[in-house]
Amino acid sequence: MFNSYYPFSLIQRTPVNSDYLLSEYIFQFRTDTRRYILIAEEYKYDVFAVKFFPADRKNDKHRFNLILNDFNFAPIIRTCVNAMLWLLERNPTASFAYVGAHSIAPGFIEQKAFTQRYRIYEYVMDIYLSPYKFKRYFSAKNSAVLLVNVEKGNVAEKAACMIDM
Repeated sequence: MFNSYYPFSLIQRTPVNSDYLLSEYIFQFRTDTRRYILIAEEYKYDVFAVKFFPADRKNDKHRFNLILNDFNFAPIIRTCVNAMLWLLERNPTASFAYVGAHSIAPGFIEQKAFTQRYRIYEYVMDIYLSPYKFKRYFSAKNSAVLLVNVEKGNVAEKAACMIDM
């Protein structure tokens, strides 16, 4: 199901002057029906927070919560995983964070805890990001996940710093 994906390209890497946020990698990819933007925010401690949205909804405050019914969620998610692997190839100590945003559709607003996106992302990450390379910390209440790279040891200390950040 998650074998197909879309080619993606890096549009730009923008440095950010912040205490924690160092830069943003902005990628794009195109499905049969629309263009998507994928952002990987690079934070201290080699953490990348990955998120994506339809390009035509970039100014929509719910851009991460939409259900579009394009029926191509599997290759979209796999494309995001491929971007994560691209980042990992360039930074072997990279860790990742993501949130399975709650869905908002006409007549329906999903609760923020243990969302459908969270459950799908967990399934996909188990397949493509080895649990031997990453220690998972999660908050089902917030549908948030932190995948801490076990490279260079002391995972618990790294995780504590990342979570505090």
